[in-house]
Amino acid sequence: NDSAFRHLVVRDDDGGLLGVLSALDLARAVCSTSPDEEMTRRLGTGVAADIMKPRSALPVCNGEATLLEVLEHMTFSRQNCVLVTDGDLEASHVPGVGTPR
Repeated sequence: NDSAFRHLVVRDDDGGLLGVLSALDLARAVCSTSPDEEMTRRLGTGVAADIMKPRSALPVCNGEATLLEVLEHMTFSRQNCVLVTDGDLEASHVPGVGTPR
């Protein structure tokens, strides 16, 4: 499906990058709750920051990186995405998220 999401960039009120929320993170959060009432409560009161991957846990690469380098970053960090920057690897501006799909 072209409209499906797999990774969402999570930002603070000032636009700073906090992390990435993946469909897998959301599925794990839903599946980790047992009774239906607890799941409804958790989904209704939980926030993205509770289940997302924080920026510090995510690999970062420059937009000029080869596809092999991007895959290596994901493999070595054991993450399913990589933040793609426009040059400054520490900058808060992240124009993209690379995934294996």
